[in-house]
Amino acid sequence: MSESIKYFEENHYLKVEQVISEEEASYFYDYIKLAAKRLSVLEERQPELNEEDMHHFGTFQDSQAPGDYSKYGDLAFDTLLARKLPLMQTMTGLDLIPTYSYHRLYTTGIELKRHKDRPSCEISTTLCLGYDTSNLDDKNWNWPMFVGPNTGEEGTEGKAIHMKPGDMIIYRGCNLEHWREPYTGVNHAQVFLHYNTKDSNNNMLFDTRPTLGLPAYYGTNKK
Repeated sequence: MSESIKYFEENHYLKVEQVISEEEASYFYDYIKLAAKRLSVLEERQPELNEEDMHHFGTFQDSQAPGDYSKYGDLAFDTLLARKLPLMQTMTGLDLIPTYSYHRLYTTGIELKRHKDRPSCEISTTLCLGYDTSNLDDKNWNWPMFVGPNTGEEGTEGKAIHMKPGDMIIYRGCNLEHWREPYTGVNHAQVFLHYNTKDSNNNMLFDTRPTLGLPAYYGTNKK
C-alpha cells in the first residue's frame, strides 16, 4: 500500500502538492476572475437574469458564500475533473466516478461555515488556483482550510491545511467537517472536484447529468 493511500485511509484527507503547474493555476485564476467580472457587468445591465442565465454565467447567490462568485459544472473544470480521475484513484486507492466540479472566487470577509457535503461529494477535492493578498503585510500568507477529525465528530477542533496555487486537498466530504475562517485578503480562487466510489449507494455518475459540462438542471439530483 502506498503512503498516500494509507494516510488517506487513516485520516480521511490528504494534501497533494502541485496537482497542476503554477502556470495552469494562474490561467484558471484569471479565468475565474474574468468570469466574475463578466457576471457583474451582466447584472448591472440586466438585473433580472433568469435561471438559465445563472447556470450559464454563474451566480453571486451561493448560500455557502453569499455575494461571492461561483459556478457549477463549468466545461473547463468538468474537463479537469475527468482528467484528474486517474490521479485521484492512485492517491486514494479507490475506484471512483466523477460527479461534478464547482468553482468559487472568495473575497474579503467571507467565511466558509463548518459543514459536510451532499451525497454527490463522497470523495471531494479543493484545488487552490490563486489569491491576492496585496492588502496584507505578510504577502506569503495563504488561507487555510480546516478539516475535522476522521471520526466524523462535529464541533471539535480542526487541522489547518495551507495550500499554494496548484496544491489540492482530497477529503471525504460527506464524513469530514471542513471550513474556513473569515478571509482577510482581496480574493482567493478554488475549484472543487467531486467524485463518488463505484461501489457506494451514491453511484451518481456525472451527478445524474447525461454528461459532464451540463448545468445541474439536466440531472435528476438538482443542486
